[in-house]
Amino acid sequence: LHWVGERRLKNVVCAVDWVPSARFLAPAPPRRAELSESQAERLRNALTLLDSDGSGVFEAAEVVEALRSAEDVTLTEAELQELLRAAGAAGGGRGHALTLGQLTTVLTSGEFRREETGRMRVVVSLAEAETLRCAMHLRQAKGEALVAGRDVALAVRCVAAHDVVLDATPLWTPPYDYQAAAAHNCCRFMDCAMHFTPAELNLLLRSIPAEPARRRIWFTMVLACRRRLSKRWDQTPLARLFALEDEWSMLKQRAQAVRVREAIRHRGLLLHDAFTKFDADQNGLLSLAEVYGALEWLRVPELTPADILFFVRSITTAAHITYADFIEVLCPPEEAEAINLGRADAAAPAASGDAARAIHAQAAGRQRSVIQPRGGEELEELLSETIRSERRVEEELEAAEQRLVQEAHSRLEAQLVESDFSWMRQTRRAAALNPRTTRTSSFYDLSCGTVGTQDGKPLWMEGRGKWLFVKHGGLRCLKLWPATFLVLRVPFRKNGNGTHLNQYTLSLHVKLLDAAAHNLVSTAGWDQWATAKEQDEEAQFRVDDSNHAGALDGFGDAESPRVTDGGWHTITFTVDAASNTARVYVDGDPAAETVNPKVGKDGQFALKGRVALFYAKNVNRRFDEDVDADAVYVRAVTMHARVLSPEAIKAEAGVYQRMLIEDAVAAAPRHFRRPLAEQQMDEAADTLEELKERLTDMRDATDKAAKDLWAALVVRNAATADDVLAGLAPGQPMQLSHWRAPSAERDETATVPGEHLLHAAAAAGHKGAVALLLAAAEDEAL
Repeated sequence: LHWVGERRLKNVVCAVDWVPSARFLAPAPPRRAELSESQAERLRNALTLLDSDGSGVFEAAEVVEALRSAEDVTLTEAELQELLRAAGAAGGGRGHALTLGQLTTVLTSGEFRREETGRMRVVVSLAEAETLRCAMHLRQAKGEALVAGRDVALAVRCVAAHDVVLDATPLWTPPYDYQAAAAHNCCRFMDCAMHFTPAELNLLLRSIPAEPARRRIWFTMVLACRRRLSKRWDQTPLARLFALEDEWSMLKQRAQAVRVREAIRHRGLLLHDAFTKFDADQNGLLSLAEVYGALEWLRVPELTPADILFFVRSITTAAHITYADFIEVLCPPEEAEAINLGRADAAAPAASGDAARAIHAQAAGRQRSVIQPRGGEELEELLSETIRSERRVEEELEAAEQRLVQEAHSRLEAQLVESDFSWMRQTRRAAALNPRTTRTSSFYDLSCGTVGTQDGKPLWMEGRGKWLFVKHGGLRCLKLWPATFLVLRVPFRKNGNGTHLNQYTLSLHVKLLDAAAHNLVSTAGWDQWATAKEQDEEAQFRVDDSNHAGALDGFGDAESPRVTDGGWHTITFTVDAASNTARVYVDGDPAAETVNPKVGKDGQFALKGRVALFYAKNVNRRFDEDVDADAVYVRAVTMHARVLSPEAIKAEAGVYQRMLIEDAVAAAPRHFRRPLAEQQMDEAADTLEELKERLTDMRDATDKAAKDLWAALVVRNAATADDVLAGLAPGQPMQLSHWRAPSAERDETATVPGEHLLHAAAAAGHKGAVALLLAAAEDEAL
């Protein structure tokens, strides 16, 4: 999930225990575990280890240990006796002990994993949780059901606070402990928590039936999508989740620990003494060979090199066991304090005098003898083969995940290449939040502010200097006086395997009255929070003295498109730090390309949270408050957290141009807008100059028709007036209703008492002209 931009996973803080219908909530039948051949073998090995006397019959104490190791449950005496009685009756046993087959049936029956059907756990955001609580309170205050006509039950829980219930509806009932614990720990795993108890890890192993490598890859990819300090999961208890195959592997590892612990106790050793005795080379670590020798000396049954490797690698990712690992695995929680204090029994009184000296002498004697390692070469070879096999599996999984990522990227690329960027136009029509930010793009619309003020500016935008929203040539835009620059927030954090935004596209729709030697984009240096390095450029992208846009020393050639003075342009900049490449496009056409080590990862071209437009440290340009010869006009800025293709850049420039034409049509006199829009639909004008020509042609045609109609009405020539009216184009009657006679001053002796065609038509008594002009005025008013 190599997401780009500010698309990071939120923390799992709240979850909802949701019951769609309380009527259908019922205990689920126990799910009997269907074991594969390898799982059945691990279970058999585990139970063999837990059979301390090797009799094949498990007495009450051994059954309790098996249930604690497999299910993390502790039965009361009554529950234990009932279990023994029921299992014995079903299997024809004695009622006070279980056979291997009977205990296997108990552990795989699912009786200790009680669940309910019709109950689900849903992770929600903080805003969603608060909305649910608000709805619950409002409904409960009115004595109404949460959903009218439905028996919905739910409870809002705080995952981060031990799954405490914040609020619940009256119909909600608590779930079974196992189901609640499994859901809670799965939520914690989704939240990338790393510290789990052994019992919680056992729950996760049951709840996530996948290969250890797949679990690890999923976890690390999700962790990469969170804003958190880097933590090494391999140094936390979570590492065991990525080493053990399933819950039966954990049972075998626990059974090994129980058998080893009991064997050490049977030998009269403390854990510290045992570690010292097993550490043949006294380096503070137990190697694979030393562990093999130790377990063989302890007479652990059915011992093989594969069991040794499993025992060590289920504890640690290294090929040895440290003293801390040894104590943690073999020391029961209730005895941890006693072991740390060096006592065999926390409740035992301290020995003194001759007894104490005898104990110490005996312990010293035990420590002087060491257990010789065995099978070192065989174990090393087996470890190497196991690592190679695991690596092959990981490579296959990583390759599969990478293929999925590439396919997702390819689909996104195809969508963006085919996109006409119509979402920018729709954003303006829908009055959406400004700036409009999508997964990989952010659109700052600077053409919707209140003229003559600074009201209506986009969020995350700051103007430094004198600036206002104005109408320029009838088009709304943002005007920057000389020495003024903009600072915009970059709502995308990092990509390109760096700590900043190293791959991006930035587009400006701008008019520079004097484009030569103008700075365009700066990534640092304008304030104390955006400091630049000494060797960094003042502006990473700028216009040179010959009106070519570029970066560093790359400004195209004589054939490259230029930024003309006083013209609207879409100037697009792309940066790909991975290839040290920066490109500039003018109106969608390539203008310059720079390949330079300065365009490197997390260098001066990377965006670090903010970007400045038109910033210049030392402004030595002419400044005239009256003439404004050096003003800058901006209509829009778009950021993309990726490098757009040349086709997409061309398409985006086309959208900017269409938006400019649409606004120019909307800025035309009201009685010319409709015919201009209709012509634009039939045959779109590509430039403002072409649109102006159409408007001029309309005005000329309207002026000629109006003069002809005026002349006919003045002399009361109805036939000529009828011919003029019959030859009018659609939309011209509305334009004629606004036409005024060339002479604005009329005297009382004039034939027509007024200056509009409606006056002339009324004076001449031409009912057709009067009706047409009145209808046109009414149509315009609508």
